[in-house]
Amino acid sequence: MRAFTLALGCVLTMGCLGEASATADELKRYEFIADVKVNPETPVAGRMVNLNVELVSHSSDLVTVDVVLRAIRTDGTQLHEQIWRDVTFHPEEVWNLTQGFISRNDEKGAFTVVVETRQAGTEKVLWFGGGPSLTFR
Repeated sequence: MRAFTLALGCVLTMGCLGEASATADELKRYEFIADVKVNPETPVAGRMVNLNVELVSHSSDLVTVDVVLRAIRTDGTQLHEQIWRDVTFHPEEVWNLTQGFISRNDEKGAFTVVVETRQAGTEKVLWFGGGPSLTFR
């Protein structure tokens, strides 16, 4: 299990997040925190891998976002993507989102699981965080 938070001091530059990213004040206001678990911890190519995301917004505002979960290589190539659209967060409400997928039988290498929240229906990134890695041997 690997919990992670994205402190404002560690936020990627706005250039990395894209031009449609939230302002520093918006990032602070929504303050998303995620905990991602991978099961099994040592995945096997060609078999089911489950990703469980617990996501909370510490905002006092109601916010509706699209939650994006990706497994990506360091070179940016993507193994898996799941998008949950129009997820409404009430203040301090925890969302538990689970996604399973089966990789190709010949999949090898390391991937990082990343989670981002975008303002619903837009590309405006309200939060971005990296989580555990998946390594197929």
